Amino acid sequence: MVCYRRNGHNELDQPAFTQPKLYSKISQHPTTLDVFEKKLIEEGTMTKEECDEIRKLTLESYDKDLKASETYQKKESDWLSSKWSGYK
Repeated sequence: MVCYRRNGHNELDQPAFTQPKLYSKISQHPTTLDVFEKKLIEEGTMTKEECDEIRKLTLESYDKDLKASETYQKKESDWLSSKWSGYK
C-alpha cells in the first residue's frame, strides 16, 4: 500500500508549494474513500445506495457534532490531566 497526505501535514501546510508536480498528480487521483467504495461495489459487498447511505449518515453525524460544539461548555473533569492531579 502506498500512502500520501492529500491535504498536507496539517491545516497550515500547503504541499503544492514544496512538491508541485507530486501534488498536481495527487489532486487528480480519486480519494481513498472513492477507491474503496468502488471496490466494495464492484465485488458486490455493498450497493451504491448502501455506500451513499453510510456517507450521508456520517456527514449528518459530523454536522450534528459541529453544531453541538458551538454551545459546548468545558468542565475541568473533561481533561485527562485532571485525572492525574494527585500523582508526581
